[in-house]
Amino acid sequence: FVAMGATVHSGATIESGAIVAAGSVISKGTKVPSGQIWAGNPAQYLRDASAEEREVIKEHASESVELARIHNEETDLTFRELMDHEDETTRKDVISSSEEMAELLWDLGYPRNERDMEFIEQRIHDDFMTDRALEDASADQANE
Repeated sequence: FVAMGATVHSGATIESGAIVAAGSVISKGTKVPSGQIWAGNPAQYLRDASAEEREVIKEHASESVELARIHNEETDLTFRELMDHEDETTRKDVISSSEEMAELLWDLGYPRNERDMEFIEQRIHDDFMTDRALEDASADQANE
């Protein structure tokens, strides 16, 4: 396992199961044996990896293989195919039918039809007129 930012020079050997710490520099001709942790610049033997650390490295390797498989599948697609797939997935996640969309918009206060729109316009007008009447009444009281 070679952590982020580590540099492995040409001619160096990292055995399977070895761990190279982040930012470390493995010099030409250096051999990092399996089961050891190396760190620093230039990298030096730090200690043997614990059984738990070796297990985490195996899990990480399996995860990396799966991510590489997914990457390979995605890069086999054209950009347009990727975007179409993303759009399709997003649409399915957000809304499964136009009826659900209409219901969602109605719940948010959007009109379903022309009659609803007229009702909403009337409500806005009535609310405005009520607010204006209250303001006028307050102004009259203040003037008295």
